[in-house]
Amino acid sequence: LQGMCRAYATQCPASDVMEYAIQAEMRCTGCGATRNPVPEHELIAKLAVPNSYCLQTAIDLWLAPEILHDVACPTCQSQTFGKTKQLVLAPSVFILQLKIFNSNGTKKVQPLRRNAGSTVKVGIHDYHIFAVVTHAGASLMNGHYMSYTEKNAVWVCFDDDNVMRNKHWQTDDGQQENETPYIFFLRR
Repeated sequence: LQGMCRAYATQCPASDVMEYAIQAEMRCTGCGATRNPVPEHELIAKLAVPNSYCLQTAIDLWLAPEILHDVACPTCQSQTFGKTKQLVLAPSVFILQLKIFNSNGTKKVQPLRRNAGSTVKVGIHDYHIFAVVTHAGASLMNGHYMSYTEKNAVWVCFDDDNVMRNKHWQTDDGQQENETPYIFFLRR
């Protein structure tokens, strides 16, 4: 989807609804000189899976300040920068992909903690989870995908030809057994 929309640039209707932008600021820890790269525009945010494996924690870590080493400051030659990120373009529909697979394609086995409600905060914006794609299986090349959508407070599970009403992607303990939440669709 991202490649297709880049090919059509501003003509892609998905960009109008789903494009977000992150502005990063890098500040030298030695002299305070700043670098402000051009905002990064994307359609799908790819988030690392934190140890707590909670969606809100993954979002918070994605936007958290970082310390960058081995970046030379042109002013003082310091090798350390602090990097902060800010969401400067908040989409109407935010797509978040959790990095649940290792580089060799095997799945990181860690259950998702139950999200407190169906709302998450991205920067200063509140988003409602309205759809989730889950993966059941041991690896990227071996498994099965299911989708869950919510409309008018009713969740529906789509599993190939089976459509199940009132089946939520989360249980009281967290995720459905043998399923790992993979992609989240959020609405502002």
